[in-house]
Amino acid sequence: ESNMEAPIPKDWINAVVIILDAEDRKRIEITQRALLDWSATFPNAFTYELYDAISDALTTQDVVGKLVANQPEQGVTYAFWFFHEKRKLYGKICLRPNKLIIKILSAHRPLQGENHL
Repeated sequence: ESNMEAPIPKDWINAVVIILDAEDRKRIEITQRALLDWSATFPNAFTYELYDAISDALTTQDVVGKLVANQPEQGVTYAFWFFHEKRKLYGKICLRPNKLIIKILSAHRPLQGENHL
């Protein structure tokens, strides 16, 4: 696992964004913790706003992230920053091996400062 932020591979981004933009709940898993963190930070926000915020972040020109190895989840996981209502958030998503399902593992304010993914 590298601690270096680097461009996230386009094929990973494309697969994740297609799933997020479809907003098909059968293809989007989310941990209870991620959902609770999102709701605590934005009590009036809907879950689709989380999908939109992540999709927007991943489709910006210069998105970087960090490959997260040693996850219990099957698939490829990246951590990255995203924003909602001008607040910086830590996101972590696993793209399942079939590339048809994602699992949102994290969606919260930075816990270790705003410079550490």
